[in-house]
Amino acid sequence: MDKPDIRLSNLMALDATAFGSWGCSPRHYQHAVDLVLSGRIQVTPFIERQPLASRRRLLRRGHGTRRVVLVPPSAESM
Repeated sequence: MDKPDIRLSNLMALDATAFGSWGCSPRHYQHAVDLVLSGRIQVTPFIERQPLASRRRLLRRGHGTRRVVLVPPSAESM
């Protein structure tokens, strides 16, 4: 992957915003979300829910191939 060539001074001077996406163009987001919501794509096997209190341990170990969702105490029973 090429490194982006962005002059931070131009962003600051023009009050501009630089944004991007690792996975796909933002124009595809709605379709991707629709596929997940319809159940055609399963994301649950790749998500690991952990209590917020475990954040330090999780940061030390890394997340491997799974994405970790930290859950605040008020939502742990959901």
